[in-house]
Amino acid sequence: MNDSNVSGMVWESAVPPSLQFAFGVTGNITALLILVCSSTTHKWQTFYKLVAGLALTDGGGILLMYPPILARYATDFTFHFPKNLCAYNSFLTPFTILSSALIVCAMSIDRFMAVYFPFYYMYNVEKGDRKRAVFALLFIWTSGALISSLHLMGLGSVYYFYPGSWCFLNFVSDDTFERVNASIYSGLGLLALFVTVFLKISVIAALVKGLNHTEGHLRRVKKMSTTSFLRQ
Repeated sequence: MNDSNVSGMVWESAVPPSLQFAFGVTGNITALLILVCSSTTHKWQTFYKLVAGLALTDGGGILLMYPPILARYATDFTFHFPKNLCAYNSFLTPFTILSSALIVCAMSIDRFMAVYFPFYYMYNVEKGDRKRAVFALLFIWTSGALISSLHLMGLGSVYYFYPGSWCFLNFVSDDTFERVNASIYSGLGLLALFVTVFLKISVIAALVKGLNHTEGHLRRVKKMSTTSFLRQ
């Protein structure tokens, strides 16, 4: 573990991390309960399995990540992360963030396919091809775990960030290996972000275009009906 930027006395409020933990866990549990209770409606189609995967990833990451963080706040910052705990936190934090971003990207791809290629999408749904969501989640979790552990394999190092309540991969160093590791992680995250934004904008554009087309068709039908009525 590299030297940290934590030194001297630390004065920080425990309210923000406590609220993050409370809302993060309860929010994701609520999402899972809603999915389970409405399963007869959505029948666990691909999109809803991805939503469940997102809730498990984000909620599980928060549940496993925050107890030592809150312990440091509860002890007035006298508790310091041991090396193994810091390594654990430096893996879990980037894994949760990156995997969540990739799952959101996969959800955007699913909606894009449903809007732009509806016949192909519905054919696969009716055929029962829903294992793709499971395969996608397994691939995302595996990729996220691999990339988030590169610094533990020697490509970079762990850094203990202020206020000493979280550890992350070292992106503040000028070392070549540190820069390569940070570039891989941030590059994949940015790629997922740009793909998600592009696909969402494309879906919105398609829906707006379809709505305008429908409204225009309804106006034409109404006009024809009115003209026919007046002629009678």
